[in-house]
Amino acid sequence: MERSTKELADHFMELLSEFPDRWIALLRSAEDRTVVSGETLEELDMEIVRRELPRNQIAVHYMDTQRRVWIL
Repeated sequence: MERSTKELADHFMELLSEFPDRWIALLRSAEDRTVVSGETLEELDMEIVRRELPRNQIAVHYMDTQRRVWIL
């Protein structure tokens, strides 16, 4: 998960412009980056399940254009 969290922080503005006001789950592996999104946590969860992403390796964040902090 550390690799995914760092990737999210390093590319926050890019991800914000691509996924404004959406929940995202980001998985950074040694080979590539996978990002899935949803308008709600439920939609995001369905995408995580559908793509079979390993939950213990993803970073989940709400891409808030108001820059609020969410602690989950």
